[in-house]
Amino acid sequence: MAPSSAAATAAASHVTPKADLTFATVDEPGATSYPITYQSWDLVYSVQPSATDVALLKAYLGYLLSSAGQALLTPLSLAPLPSNIDSAAVAQLSKITS
Repeated sequence: MAPSSAAATAAASHVTPKADLTFATVDEPGATSYPITYQSWDLVYSVQPSATDVALLKAYLGYLLSSAGQALLTPLSLAPLPSNIDSAAVAQLSKITS
């Protein structure tokens, strides 16, 4: 299997993320899954100092998780999130308050 954004996304599509949405993709099943990938996360405090900060943070992270934001990744040789992880991350945005 050659390394590619699609192969990294395929590997991630086989994981079950923890409650905090962290996961590792090492030797995931699937003929198109690359065996080792690197993940990164945006970690934020669930309680922000102001409603303005909440709105800005949700807008920024919401854009990154949107189809437009995810579409920016492949040209940079980064892997978009599989839909199940992406939708779980979007759901986490509601936990950010002031």
